[in-house]
Amino acid sequence: MRITGVKILGFGCWVDQTLEFQPDYQVIWGNNESGKTTLLHFIRSILFGFATARGHKKYLQYIPHNSSQYGGEVYLTVEQTPWTVRRIKKGKKNEELSVFRGSEPVALAEYQDLIAPMTATLFGQTNFIDRTTLDQVYQLTDDQLLEAIMTVGAVGSKDWLQLAHQFTNNADQMYRPRGKKLVLNQLLQQSGELQTHLTDLAHENQDFQKLAQQVTQIQSQKKQLQKQITQQQHQLDQQQHLLQLWPQYQKWQELQATKYQPEIASADWQHFEKLQQQLQSQQQVQTNLQAQQAQLQLSRAEQTQLQYYQAHATELHQLQATKQQLDFTASQMQQQVKPQQQEVEAQIQTLLQQTDGLQATTQPLSSTELSTYQQLQQKVQEAKTTANAIPGIALPATFSKPSVVIVLSLLVGVLTGGISHNWFLAGVIFLLALGLSWWGLHYVRRQSQVSEQKVAAAITALQQFQTKHHLPQTPDLDILTWQTQAAQMSHYQTRLVQLQEQVQQYQQALDHWRQQTQNQLPDAIAPAELAHYCQRMEKLQQRQEQLQQQQLTDQIADLQQQHKQTQAALIKLLQQYHVTTAEELEQLHRQNLADVQQREQQRVLQQTLKTALPQLQQIDTNTTLENQISALQTTIQTDQKQLAVLNEQQAQWQAEQQHLADDNQFAQVQQEVEFNKAAIQETFTQWLSNQLAALWISTTLNQASSNRYPHMLARAQQFFARLTNQRYRKIEFIKQELAVVNAQKDRFTVRELSRGTATQLFLAFTLAFALEVADLSAMPLLIDDALVDCDQVRRSNIVGLIQELAATTQIIYTCTDIHTANLFAASNVLQLGKDDH
Repeated sequence: MRITGVKILGFGCWVDQTLEFQPDYQVIWGNNESGKTTLLHFIRSILFGFATARGHKKYLQYIPHNSSQYGGEVYLTVEQTPWTVRRIKKGKKNEELSVFRGSEPVALAEYQDLIAPMTATLFGQTNFIDRTTLDQVYQLTDDQLLEAIMTVGAVGSKDWLQLAHQFTNNADQMYRPRGKKLVLNQLLQQSGELQTHLTDLAHENQDFQKLAQQVTQIQSQKKQLQKQITQQQHQLDQQQHLLQLWPQYQKWQELQATKYQPEIASADWQHFEKLQQQLQSQQQVQTNLQAQQAQLQLSRAEQTQLQYYQAHATELHQLQATKQQLDFTASQMQQQVKPQQQEVEAQIQTLLQQTDGLQATTQPLSSTELSTYQQLQQKVQEAKTTANAIPGIALPATFSKPSVVIVLSLLVGVLTGGISHNWFLAGVIFLLALGLSWWGLHYVRRQSQVSEQKVAAAITALQQFQTKHHLPQTPDLDILTWQTQAAQMSHYQTRLVQLQEQVQQYQQALDHWRQQTQNQLPDAIAPAELAHYCQRMEKLQQRQEQLQQQQLTDQIADLQQQHKQTQAALIKLLQQYHVTTAEELEQLHRQNLADVQQREQQRVLQQTLKTALPQLQQIDTNTTLENQISALQTTIQTDQKQLAVLNEQQAQWQAEQQHLADDNQFAQVQQEVEFNKAAIQETFTQWLSNQLAALWISTTLNQASSNRYPHMLARAQQFFARLTNQRYRKIEFIKQELAVVNAQKDRFTVRELSRGTATQLFLAFTLAFALEVADLSAMPLLIDDALVDCDQVRRSNIVGLIQELAATTQIIYTCTDIHTANLFAASNVLQLGKDDH
């Protein structure tokens, strides 16, 4: 199981933050109060649940002050499959736990199986290391280590261990070697007293004595037979024990025959790692310098372009300045000329709509033309006035003018004749009236025709003038009003032409600039790309200047020489161990580590097989052991049958003794003896059952955990020696008290060690425990600034050990010391700051 990242919605000082972790080990560096410890408690809370508000645990709640949400997510990778564990606190007591494999939700029981057998309590004791847990080293015992191993090594072992403690307590309540008031102790004391009393009564009867002698002989035979059965049972137990140890013996034989590779000296390995780091650093710097050189180096095409640019730089800069002026002019025209054009055109349209007959091309009349037009209008008016002044007779339309003249003349003659009664005179007057009337009528008609011709001539002259000067064909046109509107139209047209000339001048200047720019630029570059082209050429010129100023070639050459020297030193070291590549030496080092583990395993096996090894070496195969066990079992069964016969004979003679007894006192005492024996047997059976049950549970859990305790202790001893630069070589428990032995074989208890050395001892136990149970519960190891009491050398040793163990168990380590953080790979260090919250 590896933690690849976290998403904190709200937890302590952390609000809405997402962090990514390296899968092998992650170092989190930051100042005090930057949230390092809070981050570790967040991981623990999401995986196993939030702390309660009871007791000292209330300080581990980390309730956020600046967020309404409490909780977040932890991202895991299990066998290359992504998992997400999301835990949100709802209210004061309720938690919402959601688990996903990929994007699919997972039942909580499956998540429990994933983290089993690890529990929140056990995780806090074994996988969460801070200043508080480091003090546990002062109270550490081998029983606690063995119990922790069993808890992880066997499923459900926690309940079994509690049951074993209960069995042991029950047995201690029945019997103790020096107890007096316990039940079995009192029954044994009472048995001795009753046997003494019964012996005194038996001596008083001779027949009874004879039977007693026979019973004694039977008891002696039984005792001898029971001793024989006990010896046989002991031999059987030994043979069965040898059979159980046979697989370990075979493993020991394999390890004995193993040929180990030559061991790399610690100084040589450190020198190799230093050379590897130097090679890697030199290669990285060389690569960076070469990359810089490649970036600064100009290609042949870029050199040609730069030479052309430098030759025409003055003209191109002038063209750039001209373009800026043209752009400014275009901006001004866009802001001023175009709105003015639109305004003038709108005014022209308004004037055309308001004035009938007015056209866009209309020009106002000159003063002479205006005077002529006014005279023509006056002539038309005078002709019309003259025509209207000629008298005329208005007649109905049904009469013609000649008939009217005749009727009027006849009427005058009749009136004259009637008055004078002289019809001749009347006839003369009629003819005279007729002649005068006819002449008058003809005169009026002729004057009217003359007047009409004058009016028509005047109107024709006016219309010709209007047509010539594009005036409306209206005789009564208000020429002064029209003249004003025509003058406005002329003004608007003149202004519009001026604005159009400005636009045309700008366009001509822009076309001229384009032609000049195209002549100066290379064929592939358009005039519009002048600015971009100049910028690009300036960058090329800067690169050329940088290349001339920096001596990168010399630096690269010096670095290559250093690289060759480092490689030569590395080759010399490789030849010392008869390998040709660094990979082979690393493989040899890994083999050395495996050899160390195998030697340690061989030592542990030899220690385990120490008493039985001579016997095992005399046995060819486990088949021989099985045959011996079968023969012993047959012999024991035969002896047990014989013992049963002796028991029957003893019971018969004891019955005869009962008949010979003539007093109630002997029978009463004998009965009390039997009752006492029954009570002892029953109580002893209960005591033995409790002891055997506790022993069976402990033995079974130890075997279920593959006897991990001695392996873990040996590995912790190896780690402690490495962390202390081989100053301390051995770890042992004396009367349940932890002690260490230095290279001079001086023994020290934990309380005699310095704070830093005690810290390293606890780290050795913790790392060994995590490595030992990695195949059962590969939970990450969280370490909160545990190296603060270590000097620089031991701190480097711990860093190296953490990096090695990260291949098996993920380690997340926090620190405030920048020097400690610099000991790790930069890619595995996460720096925290105030802004990260």
